[in-house]
Amino acid sequence: MKTKDQAGVVDSTLSTSAVGAAAQSAAAQVPELEPLPPIPPRWTLLKPPQETVDTLARQLGVSPLLATLLVNRRQTSVESARQFLAPSLDHLHDPFLMRGMDAAVTRLLQAVSSGETVLVYGDYDVDGSTAVIVLRKAIERLGGRTEFHIPHRIAEGYGMKEEVLDRAAERGIRLVVSVDTGIRAGAVVAHASQLGMDCIITDHHLPEEEIPPALAVLNPKQPLCEYPDKELCGVGVVFKLVDALFTRAQCGDRRKLLESFLKMVAIGTIADVVPLTGENRVIARHGLAALRRPAHAGLKALIGVAGLNGKAIGSGDVGFRLAPRLNAAGRMDTANDVIRLFETLSDGEATEVAERLNRLNVERQAEQERVLWEIEQQIAARPEMLNESAWVFAGEGWHRGVVGIAAGRVLEKYHRPVLVMSVEGDEAHGSGRSISQFHLLDALDAIQRETQVFRRYGGHSVAVGASLELSRVEELRRTLAGRAAQILTAADLVPELRLDAALRLSDLTDTMLEDIEKLAPHGVSNPSPLFGARDLELVSARIFGGKIVGGQRQPGRHLSIRVRQDNLILEAVFWGRADLAPSLLPQSPVALAFHPERDEFMGESRVRLLVKDLRIQSKYRPTSNA
Repeated sequence: MKTKDQAGVVDSTLSTSAVGAAAQSAAAQVPELEPLPPIPPRWTLLKPPQETVDTLARQLGVSPLLATLLVNRRQTSVESARQFLAPSLDHLHDPFLMRGMDAAVTRLLQAVSSGETVLVYGDYDVDGSTAVIVLRKAIERLGGRTEFHIPHRIAEGYGMKEEVLDRAAERGIRLVVSVDTGIRAGAVVAHASQLGMDCIITDHHLPEEEIPPALAVLNPKQPLCEYPDKELCGVGVVFKLVDALFTRAQCGDRRKLLESFLKMVAIGTIADVVPLTGENRVIARHGLAALRRPAHAGLKALIGVAGLNGKAIGSGDVGFRLAPRLNAAGRMDTANDVIRLFETLSDGEATEVAERLNRLNVERQAEQERVLWEIEQQIAARPEMLNESAWVFAGEGWHRGVVGIAAGRVLEKYHRPVLVMSVEGDEAHGSGRSISQFHLLDALDAIQRETQVFRRYGGHSVAVGASLELSRVEELRRTLAGRAAQILTAADLVPELRLDAALRLSDLTDTMLEDIEKLAPHGVSNPSPLFGARDLELVSARIFGGKIVGGQRQPGRHLSIRVRQDNLILEAVFWGRADLAPSLLPQSPVALAFHPERDEFMGESRVRLLVKDLRIQSKYRPTSNA
């Protein structure tokens, strides 16, 4: 591994996807360095207005704790809190409130009635592939015909391409509908018009100043769109289009038709990590309930390979077990397998495809760990990088399909904007992730105006994709770090844990857990409740999670502890923090920030704590926002 001096840019020649072999090869070139620990978070104890809490508790007939949790999630009125606790399909907005909807529906129904074939142009992530599935199924239920195209991540890259539309025009296609893509494809849409093709753009990413010259653009984030919910993902926008199509076509029981799509829409919504409030909450709540009764061969096969048979599937199961297997197709190969999985009627074929997705996910995990290992080596070799406000890494041989995940993992640990780029020849292609205090797409827009460094880029406030010449990666690193330094303060670079309440272990009753479960599904803008507890006696600590990699036994990465308070002993798990074990002595006083959860063990339900941070008691100093 070679490191460009003072650049934060890694040039790696590793190409194997096996973690063990990669680590051994890299270690032969440089000494293995101990990764730096995560940035310690500050703890903030939330103090919502007591009068508002008391009013909600009284008028809703709920516990003070549940009322506190609702206010902490900005559900401050009785009506909004009531809808939050009982999200209904009746709470969905009229789809025709979305700008462009009438024109889109008119043109699509015209295509159906005249027997035209519609090309659905998607994206290779879970949001894009589920949007393709939902729109194709809806058009086919109306009696229409469709084809689809999902770009290959490596061969084509992100976004709509003129050559794809050229081939479609040669086949006689005259209507193209983009899903989860297209809002920045103005030149491609203009090219389609020259070919005699109509384009309908459905997307949720931030637009440029000029909207593509399409027949209709459906995107609640576009200027002049008065649609009330701006946080729909790509498949969510498609769901609104489907609702409008069924409403206009008057084709039977609209509600039942919509319910039949909710499982797929919920998977895409949760996988895209959009806020689980408003319409997204309605979609996720009802879609997850339907996932517990899978009937489709592909869905049953996917649930089976993910080890979720017979379990009540929650948002965490979708985000960490189902979605990664679906995403692995587009990351490591082609997302066409996802379409095949959900369109087959054969149990045998569904099982075959699901098992293939599972294998691809294992490959993805291995490649991801290799890239992260190399990045960690770079950071450990230059700890002064922690004085920089934004990072850019680039590596030769890094698989383009995992750099976004790697960026997210680095962000989670070190809490600053980061771009991770895969080097291929004289080009670098990558993904970026950012903290909430730094609008990453705005930063890239400003950098592009000043330097014209990018060949392509796009995204939104906290996630972007970009490509540029390899020779300009260092320029990007300097300019991004400089811009971040101008905007971000030292406090911004310290992660924050916002505690919903401070409590004692004896407060963790079945009734309290039932209150927490009423807030599900959890996600962005509705996080799983986080609590703080101090004066806990450490009973024991052990490391677990070791495995065999490359023929060698690797040490465990996770920490399991037992803590005691008020004669009650509970188990707690701290994922990825085995490094803390040497500093934990029995009977030491500790403070924990944690999520409580039900843990089913030997047929019995018990409380387990999922630790977000652990402090030796003398270091526990929560602040307050009161």
